[in-house]
Amino acid sequence: MAWPHFMRRDRSVPSKRRANLRILTKQRAFKRRMRINFYRTLHQYEKAGRSKKRAMQSMPDTYSSYLTVRQRIGNWLYQRFGGRKKLAFRPVPAIVAEEALTKVDQPLHEALADWLPESELAVLEAGEVSGDPLRSLDMAKRLVERQTRMWGSLVSGFSYPLLLIAGVMAVLYGLAGELPNMNVSGVSGFSPIAAFVIGAAEFVYVYWFISICGPIALIAIAILSLPRWTGRGRILADHIAPWSYYRRIHGAMFLFSYCVLQKSGSPVLKSLAVLARSANPYLKSRIHAAMYGVRQGYKVGQALRLAGHNFPDREALPVLEDIGSLQGSADALIEYAEGWLEDTVKLIEQLSKRFNAFAKT
Repeated sequence: MAWPHFMRRDRSVPSKRRANLRILTKQRAFKRRMRINFYRTLHQYEKAGRSKKRAMQSMPDTYSSYLTVRQRIGNWLYQRFGGRKKLAFRPVPAIVAEEALTKVDQPLHEALADWLPESELAVLEAGEVSGDPLRSLDMAKRLVERQTRMWGSLVSGFSYPLLLIAGVMAVLYGLAGELPNMNVSGVSGFSPIAAFVIGAAEFVYVYWFISICGPIALIAIAILSLPRWTGRGRILADHIAPWSYYRRIHGAMFLFSYCVLQKSGSPVLKSLAVLARSANPYLKSRIHAAMYGVRQGYKVGQALRLAGHNFPDREALPVLEDIGSLQGSADALIEYAEGWLEDTVKLIEQLSKRFNAFAKT
């Protein structure tokens, strides 16, 4: 008996999910620091005259130091007890090089398609198409370096204050639990600061669910809305924190990635399409608006300005419009993008320091 087509199970869906999960696992394992060193090493090998095949053959020995002491002990025990296959623990860059070596006849961006994000693959592809793979390796390395520094500043700046706030909430809850044993009734006779602390402790103790879950829910909603919220309301929210900082960060990274692709020789629409493939809904809506304007015959800067999103930033839009129409604009734009990205990193670092200082007071 043949099932109707609408009742048949699509057996390709689980396999696609497994493939996507496998790719995601690989990209998570191949971290930014590893990719920076991978690009740098491959760039130096090829600059010195080695072929891509010979460079990939040298990679496993080059990255043997990536193993931790525990992993080295595990490999020694594995060999000690008769292990004859591949080592139990191997450095991720070495695995990447070995997989690329099996696909040495393919372009580098195709051989590493499972390991790298779309933006970096696009840079490598553009360099190979333009006939300058060495420059594309250097550009990819610089892109990852800027991203690493920016996200490192964010994590280091906000992790400590958030943990400190959680600790203060716990102390207030414990203090309120001890107030009955201290024979404290009311806040009369205390200084304003002591009265405020006692009142806050009692509120946290009585309304602990609201005190704990309320801020967590607000922070979670704000964080979840950053990459997902689009529409007219988001345009207004982009002028206030934390959405304004998110726009600035992703605007700087978008501008730098776009300029790197242009520098590598990728066409405008293809560069935007590549960046849109790996973008979240917020960034994708901005890029699609720019693509629509470019298809209408406008330059990228004009298309971004006419979209009305003020993306990547009001300061950057006039520069994009003026420089984008000049000869040699790729070099000028990438220099501007690097400077603006550096300014954004400094802004995030200053914000992190202020947040830390406020949390310590």
